[in-house]
Parts: sequence; structure tokens; C-alpha cells
Amino acid sequence: MLCLVTGGAGFIGSHVVRNLLERKYRVRVLALPSEPRDRLAGLDVEVLDGNLTSPSDLDAALDGVDYIFHLAAIHAQWMP
Repeated sequence: MLCLVTGGAGFIGSHVVRNLLERKYRVRVLALPSEPRDRLAGLDVEVLDGNLTSPSDLDAALDGVDYIFHLAAIHAQWMP
């Protein structure tokens, strides 16, 4: 089964990714090109550069996906 994790390169998302991998799921992460990937280093994860507001990026990310974990957020609007 293939899981898409939006925001999977972030703090909470990377923990969800690790949890899914431990349960033997295949994982795809959709992340902004500017998002650091250090939390995903060494993990068997497919990372797609993209933006949720782009229909073509979203279509590519959803191809073949069985489950979606939507954790992406624009945090600059609510962080001090």
C-alpha cells in the first residue's frame, strides 16, 4: 500500500513517515522544493518536489496512492 504524506518533511510529518515505514507501508512525501529534507535522510521514501496549490503537482503526487495523510501547513501565518 502506498501512502502520501503532505508535510512529511516537517517535524510531525517525519514521525508519521517513520511510523508508516515501520508498518511496512510504501511512503511518498510531497514537499516544497525549499523544504529541508534532513529529517528524511536515510529513509526509504519517495520525495516529490511540489506544491499543493498546483493541480499538476497534486496529480503526480496522488498517482497510485491508497492513503493520504495531510499534514502540510503554511506555518508562517501563525508562528511568532
